[in-house]
Amino acid sequence: MTDKTNTAKNIKTAVRRERQVNDKELGSLWSKESQSGQDYFTGDVTINGVKEPVIVFRNNFKKHDRMPDWRIYRREPLNNQVVTEEVEAPN
Repeated sequence: MTDKTNTAKNIKTAVRRERQVNDKELGSLWSKESQSGQDYFTGDVTINGVKEPVIVFRNNFKKHDRMPDWRIYRREPLNNQVVTEEVEAPN
């Protein structure tokens, strides 16, 4: 095989892997710390092709193992900004 053939094959493999990951990914989160020192996350999730902003807080009312450790909430836009956007489905 030539170097060009190997390069083309490697690119196709990388693109295929990226598509597989993107097909499974629902969103992304960033860890933050409040002024009072509490950890939380902000980010977005895509549901039915619509990107929704979320915020995630530790469940301070957890009493047993069947209760969740973290709670996810839809994040309200600041100053009436529209933050929901349509997302293209992967090919």
